[in-house]
Amino acid sequence: MPPDLSLITLQYSKKWLIDYLTGFYPDHQARFGVNNKVIAHVAMPHVLASPTHLGFENKSAKIEIESIAMDIGNYLAEVAEPEIHHRLFWGVGVLFFCIIAILMFIVLNELYKK
Repeated sequence: MPPDLSLITLQYSKKWLIDYLTGFYPDHQARFGVNNKVIAHVAMPHVLASPTHLGFENKSAKIEIESIAMDIGNYLAEVAEPEIHHRLFWGVGVLFFCIIAILMFIVLNELYKK
């Protein structure tokens, strides 16, 4: 069973996943003819490259692979935590409320001291 890449995006980061997907290079001694810069001796073929792109001589193929990897990374980061934007919004609101409450507490203590 292949790994759930959305969970890997949570564990590492979106940038790590994109680097992993674009980090394949030709290695004739490897099992699938490619190896990876991020995880050495990975037992996985280059899933984004077609058989004609395995030489990586074609610049447009490399740009296409990077574009696809970016799209996959962005999608998996969103799928991994779809509620992140709401959590960040409410987190900032709660922190703002806490700061206001602390300031009000300090002001009220100063007023009641007199």
